[in-house]
Amino acid sequence: MARPRKMSPRKTQLFLQVLRATCNVRTACRAAAVARSTVYLERSRNPEFAEAMHWALEEAVDLLEAEVLRRAFIGDVK
Repeated sequence: MARPRKMSPRKTQLFLQVLRATCNVRTACRAAAVARSTVYLERSRNPEFAEAMHWALEEAVDLLEAEVLRRAFIGDVK
């Protein structure tokens, strides 16, 4: 298995952007071309990244909740 590396600022930004949009760590890792193990290692050793990841997931959940409510009240029409 490949040894996890530190994430570059560009990969970190892309990872968080995709995580915020999808609420999916695997999808965000693929988009940023980083291993999941690298992300979780970075989260454990970097409090700023851990907080950014937390808030990206919070925002993603808010978007999902809004979409669920929209579909419940309006339907699947865009």
